[in-house]
Amino acid sequence: MPKYRRRPITREKSLQAALISVVVGAGAAAMTCVLTRLMLQRDPMLPESVIAPSGADTGDE
Repeated sequence: MPKYRRRPITREKSLQAALISVVVGAGAAAMTCVLTRLMLQRDPMLPESVIAPSGADTGDE
């Protein structure tokens, strides 16, 4: 069974880990915002019978 030696955590490593966490969190939040905006901007697809008025020439004969 291998043994591991634990190094002491320095302030520099703690700040680096915190900065990386903030960057990853901000990136995830930005992507969530973009995807949400894209989904909310879509137009609903309605059946053709709802779009065309009842007597209109739709070309289907």
